[in-house]
Parts: sequence; structure tokens; C-alpha cells
Amino acid sequence: MIRSADNDLHSIGAATWNAVLPRTCIGCGRPGDDCCPGCAAALPLAPGRPPPHGVDVAVGWLAHRGVAAELVARAKFHHGVGLLERLGDGLGRLMAAVIDGDLDGGDATITWAPTTTAHRRHRGFDQAEVLARAAAHRFDPPSHARPTLRRVGGSTQTGRRRDERLAGPRFEPVATVPARVVIVDDVWTTGATLGAAADALRRAGAEWIAAVVLAVRP
Repeated sequence: MIRSADNDLHSIGAATWNAVLPRTCIGCGRPGDDCCPGCAAALPLAPGRPPPHGVDVAVGWLAHRGVAAELVARAKFHHGVGLLERLGDGLGRLMAAVIDGDLDGGDATITWAPTTTAHRRHRGFDQAEVLARAAAHRFDPPSHARPTLRRVGGSTQTGRRRDERLAGPRFEPVATVPARVVIVDDVWTTGATLGAAADALRRAGAEWIAAVVLAVRP
């Protein structure tokens, strides 16, 4: 259960929050954006990788190291909904570049690999959902991200050993699954989460699955 103090923090307006804790650039420490234009230009791009099992096309934006890793952590763990939305907007541009316009015609549905219920309650949001919904608005006309999966059980991938991560979480469909799906997630480590999500979507009727992630762990 989220403590009352956490609820109070979530209710503070953005301007007031920034006045109490002004944002500084993660890379250089200058006041202003979470990542200034100079440091943003130097962020490491994600390495290429074969798609996880069950995924037809997979692409990542950033390499999960250095300033980029700190940026992801700030967004996930420090009340970073606004930052996640800005990052999600960037993911939308990446989608448009790599998925050959499939989303512009409404041909594919944007969804996400949901986090655990405990993480959602503690943070007040699901980071993958925020990214997916922000990315969907990049298209003209705007696409609408929608839930298609639920996570079964409460285990999280964070902090687990590699062999434990490879087993992956379990997902079940919660809605009619379309033929073409784009899964959004925050960090791609072993690919087990994306693979498990893809398996659940395939069983429910998906024929083509792409994955777009914010950061890829080298």
C-alpha cells in the first residue's frame, strides 16, 4: 500500500515540485532538463540484438549504461511520469522509423509488458504503460495504446540472477488480441519478459509482433 506521504507527493503540481526539487541534468549537473541537449546528444545508442523468442522485429533506443542508465532509473524510481512521457515520445519516433508506417494506418496495436502489481502500487504508475501511451500519440492520427496482457504472479525481474531472469515472468491475455502487435517495455536485459509477452500474444492469435524498448542492457 502506498503511504499517505507518497500520495501527497504525487498530488504536488509540476511547478511546485520543481521549485522544491529543481531538476538538474544527470550528465553535467546543470539546472534545467533531466538531460540537457548536449548530454542527450552523447547518450549511447542501443546495440543491435537478435529479437527475443517469438518476436519478429525488436529495436531499442539507448544502451543501458552511464548517463542513459541513470536517466531510466530517475524516470522509474523518482516520480518520473513526466520524464517517462518525454522518453515515450522519443520511442514513438523510433517506432515510426522502424515499423514501416504500419501504425499510421491503424494496422498494428501498441501494448506493453505490464509490471508487477506491487511495483505499480508502490510507484503509482506502470512505466511500460506510460511509455506506450506517450509513444502512441506520435502517430497521425494518434494511435491508442491498450492493455492486452496481465502479469501472472508477483515475481519481478529486477535484482534476479541471470539464470532466474531467463525463466521470465508469465502473462495472460486480458482482451482480444489483434493480428499485429507492438510491445513496449523499459529495459531489455535477457529478453525473457518480451519473449514471455510474445508467447502469450501468439497463443491468443497474434501473427506479427514487434518490440520497442527504451534501453538495452549491453
